[in-house]
Amino acid sequence: MKTIYHPGYRRLMGKLRAARKAAGLRLVDAAHLVGRRRDWLHRVETSQVRLDVLQFVQLCNALNLSSPALLEELEESSDDDSFLAIKANLIPKLSAIVHASKSCKSFGA
Repeated sequence: MKTIYHPGYRRLMGKLRAARKAAGLRLVDAAHLVGRRRDWLHRVETSQVRLDVLQFVQLCNALNLSSPALLEELEESSDDDSFLAIKANLIPKLSAIVHASKSCKSFGA
């Protein structure tokens, strides 16, 4: 099964969509914050295309979300064994990516 069809991935995209709406951002506004077009973000939110890790971090930053915390929340709410490895493997790596992306911003990159 492709990951975009996985229930956990759909829950994650639902959380991102809910955060965007809670922030009062239209699709076009949120897409602009990450340098993308409205149709791209629509396809992401509706699980038509897969969001890669860097795009996920960028979108979380634009929505003022903690990407590691969002993944931890997803893992904790899941009854699916495929999310058991998130905390051990992906979250530390994601935290490093988030830290590095914030460092780049401070240097104007």
